[in-house]
Amino acid sequence: MKTVMNIINGGIERIKSMNTLTTRIIVLSLIVMITLSISMPVVSAVDNRSFELEVFKSVNVERAKYGLKPLIWDENVAAVARSHSIDMSLKGYFSHISPNGVGPGDRLKNAGITKIQRMGENIALCGSASRAMSLWMGSPGHRANILNPNYTHLGVGVCGYYWTQNFVAYSQNVNPASTTISLNKVGMNSFPDAIVGYGKQGAMTVTVTNKGNQATGALKISIFGTNANRFTLSATSIKNIAARGSASFSVKPKTGLAAGPYVAAVSVSGANVATQVFNVEFIVNKKLNYDIAVTGAERTRSLQRQPGIVSKRHYQFP
Repeated sequence: MKTVMNIINGGIERIKSMNTLTTRIIVLSLIVMITLSISMPVVSAVDNRSFELEVFKSVNVERAKYGLKPLIWDENVAAVARSHSIDMSLKGYFSHISPNGVGPGDRLKNAGITKIQRMGENIALCGSASRAMSLWMGSPGHRANILNPNYTHLGVGVCGYYWTQNFVAYSQNVNPASTTISLNKVGMNSFPDAIVGYGKQGAMTVTVTNKGNQATGALKISIFGTNANRFTLSATSIKNIAARGSASFSVKPKTGLAAGPYVAAVSVSGANVATQVFNVEFIVNKKLNYDIAVTGAERTRSLQRQPGIVSKRHYQFP
């Protein structure tokens, strides 16, 4: 900040010594540009990724309002969008066409993305994902891209204040980049019933399979519901699953639970995949008493047997 103030103060002193109004205006403009460039915040790659996914989710929210199918995130297309935002930022221009004459279609083609029926591109120059979406939705042409029912995939790239969206509809019979996970557990999954005072319970292993042709990225494992704290997970995240690969985790009930039924839901989610959910159930029964009902007597003697007296055994829950 001290350096910025020195530049400003030095510039102001120079302005005072200049004779013409035009010269003063030019120099003052340069000072403002230098000040803004120095004070401009630096956005990390991690932050950019979160902004890109925020735009992606916002696009599908807007499409849902009009009954349109959600777009699928395409990392290959996102890489093209990201490179254009970086190029605009580094070279200081704002256009769909780069200074060397390369347009949106050329950029996709150069990246090896060729088997597409149609494509579209939106760009914005602003400071936040919400502002970018507001600008696009307020512009007929950009809005038409976001709400185009023919597009199936989307990639978003951000660099500083430069935002790029690339929309794609792949040709039929083309297998675009995708991540689709499945679980070997669906619906309700029950642990063996137990009795109050039970010992340690066995774990239920869950396998997560990536059926897509690109890596899943980070996945989050969550357990929720009224009885969520009655179960434990062996892991709360999976770093990544390669294409056609799999990973596993386990869930099990805690020990020392009182009698009653316990039900919870387990979900596996990620930025690039549809969330998968299944349920778990564990029932704890009351402690079992073994009594002897003595014939001809009007009392029950617990765990006793009189010689020579006919009796019958029965189970009784207190």
